[in-house]
Amino acid sequence: MLFRICGKSGSDELEILSFIIKSEEIVRTKLKLFKFLESNEIKYVNHDSLEGNSIFILVNVGKNYFFSFEFITKKLTELMIPKEVGLSPTFQKLTKNLFISIGGPSSRCVHIYDMNINRWYYIGELNSIRVGAYSVLIKEYNIVYICGGKNEDGDDTLEIEYFKLVFEEDSGAALITSSGGNNNDGVSGNPLNDQNDCSLSESFYPTELKKKKSFKNDFLLRKSQPVVIPLLQIDSYLICGGDNIFGPTKTCVLYEAAKDFIYLTNSELPKFIYTLNPITVPYKSSNYYFYSDGNAVISYSYIDGVFQIIEKDVIDI
Repeated sequence: MLFRICGKSGSDELEILSFIIKSEEIVRTKLKLFKFLESNEIKYVNHDSLEGNSIFILVNVGKNYFFSFEFITKKLTELMIPKEVGLSPTFQKLTKNLFISIGGPSSRCVHIYDMNINRWYYIGELNSIRVGAYSVLIKEYNIVYICGGKNEDGDDTLEIEYFKLVFEEDSGAALITSSGGNNNDGVSGNPLNDQNDCSLSESFYPTELKKKKSFKNDFLLRKSQPVVIPLLQIDSYLICGGDNIFGPTKTCVLYEAAKDFIYLTNSELPKFIYTLNPITVPYKSSNYYFYSDGNAVISYSYIDGVFQIIEKDVIDI
């Protein structure tokens, strides 16, 4: 199931649009927070499991509030959140259980939330404020690249910054930083066997976020709030839509992150993306789905590399 959540400043109600992939229906439900929003920007990720669909929601009510919402049972639970997490940050899924929070209009901080143990980790500080940034995970080296976004002056020429994901050594899936291959920045390490069953190393974080060396065509990654689609090839991504240096765009770039290979593709989105929190959901290992606007969902096929727009009337329940 794919979700889109909207809210209006001054209201205590959220609107949840649920795209049921199997039937291609869009259903609208309302959720009362009993806390009044001070921003229209609602940040969220969703987690699918055999038990149901959970949505993790971050809202600004003068300060951050963080909730989990069980879509089937309609259970809303307030969760803890550190005060250092910025207001209206990027909020994005890294792995099955790890979510990343990046910057925001008044913050340079990066945090990771582990949903399995309901815990936030402070990772470090960016070189500047980033609004609308995004991340890609390099699984081969367990590196997180933070790309794109704009600073407080609207400058969108920010360089890529990165940090290592280091896990507890007794988890059976630890990152051994003294051995393994090297990438172009001299970062070494062994890939994790199963990132979903271990937690970050308390002894390693916080850490310094480093600047990545420039490489050919890296300016193509300077987008704000694009859709990030992981491809079947390891550490390859389509970065589509959002705002680039010229404004809103429907173009897509291919980024083979482990090789630092990037180029502008011939394909583009069938419609602009009108959401400040673009999330993607895979389905049956052949398609990815994401919202364009309230009644339009876009699918991407791994098989033929084609985007397709699905527009439906919204059903209120």
